[in-house]
Amino acid sequence: MATRVLLQDRKVPKALKSSHGLCLVALRLEIAVMGKKYSDTFETTELESEVLSASNAISESEKLLKGREYFRLENLLPERLAGACRVMQKSLPVDTLSTVVPLLAGYSGLLKLGTRVAKSHDFHVPCNMYVGVVCISGGFKSPTKQRLIDDPAIDIRRDAKEHHMRNVKRWEEESVMDKKKKSQAPVQYLPHLTDYSTAALTQTLVNSESRGLGQLLIRDELSGLLSAVDVDTKKGSGTGEAQLLEAYDGGGHYSIRIEAGSRCYDACHLSIYGNIQPEALRELINNDDSKGKFARFLFVQLPTGVVHYEDDDPSDEEVAAWNYAKSVLKEYAEAVFTMPARHYSFDPEARRLFNRWWEQHQARMSMPYTPPVIRSLIGKASANALRLAGMLHLMRVVAEEVTPVERISAVTVRNATAIVDQLLEETEAFHEEEQTPMLLLMKHIHKLSWNDGSAIAVNQQYAKDKGGRAMRKNNDCSAAAFKEAVEALELRGYGVVEHDSRRVAYMATRHMAS
Repeated sequence: MATRVLLQDRKVPKALKSSHGLCLVALRLEIAVMGKKYSDTFETTELESEVLSASNAISESEKLLKGREYFRLENLLPERLAGACRVMQKSLPVDTLSTVVPLLAGYSGLLKLGTRVAKSHDFHVPCNMYVGVVCISGGFKSPTKQRLIDDPAIDIRRDAKEHHMRNVKRWEEESVMDKKKKSQAPVQYLPHLTDYSTAALTQTLVNSESRGLGQLLIRDELSGLLSAVDVDTKKGSGTGEAQLLEAYDGGGHYSIRIEAGSRCYDACHLSIYGNIQPEALRELINNDDSKGKFARFLFVQLPTGVVHYEDDDPSDEEVAAWNYAKSVLKEYAEAVFTMPARHYSFDPEARRLFNRWWEQHQARMSMPYTPPVIRSLIGKASANALRLAGMLHLMRVVAEEVTPVERISAVTVRNATAIVDQLLEETEAFHEEEQTPMLLLMKHIHKLSWNDGSAIAVNQQYAKDKGGRAMRKNNDCSAAAFKEAVEALELRGYGVVEHDSRRVAYMATRHMAS
């Protein structure tokens, strides 16, 4: 009964504050998180409910991101490649997963057509990957792509271009010598493709099949590609979406048109890598992925934070380390590109581990409470894990740690499934997290106060002034909202609330993962 009286009384005794460090909203939140049995003992206001929801969202988000700390480059990649990636990470806000997954996506597009990974004799997939890096505008998406995707394959692209130029020159010379001979001009092979039409991609995959090669489709803004596919589906040929869906599984394509004639290929190897902003991804998905278009992608969120740069000139050792790291990534790209097509399979222990893992995911997928968009994600988890296991194994083959005929080990499968589980949980949280004004306010206040480790005290007026026009227009940082937000942050252990006769201020005491 005393609890009920206390919670209904807006005046908290000073003795209670000093002895427990808790204010009213803190007590309400503390009791609320204890369990449903306390729910009838008090009534929360709408604002306090928003604070509780936002607090839980922040805690869940931080818990997920802390899961990334268990991944180490040295555990996933061969030693030389891991060391090169660590050098590439400098001056970029990336971690192990946001380095390894994009790197493997880039290498996967260089593989020969017919490179496949099999769990068993009756279930195998091409070793291609669809990867999207999710990051805010200006969040170093482009430099990450440059270092991990573009630069390692620069010699391969140059050689392909020079080879095409020699073929064109030879063709032109032969045409001059024999004018009656009407041969078709050579078709250029593009290892990396950044722009295309549906018909042009079909023809490109026809040509790639004739050469036995794969293809990497790169978009600096993945939203442009996905939006174009939607437009094509609604107003164009209507085949753009189906093309990407079917290419994921390496299937063939058979079409005929009056003017263009037939365009046919029996198999393809297409990988996709692109960057996308969180808001654009939410808008595109809109809680609907009935065809599994987005579920085919492994979405990797790029960590946010301030990058600290060196003011001094780099030493000779640092320059040498940088150049060596670039050469290692190129070396692996060349090795992957020249590697013959082969089927890679699991050893018995790896298969048992994979089967039990996939059975658990199937059970969850079939549960009636699982949202459709999450069900689609889970449905493609096994295919994505197979591809990752194959790519991780291939890195060991290039490093000569295993022979090409050795089967994929349980350790490799465990790493692949762990990566998929982590990204799956993050993507699920991304879909379910509602960007409420209170959630944004709490993150905003804490980030201002944390100040990249040089914590400062933040009051309501300062937070409001730094919040931009939208926050001020909607009055999201009112005195009441600010007070409730900082009290909740204090309860969760992110900082302390400072009171004086004129104001309430917040001082962050630790980093908040976001």
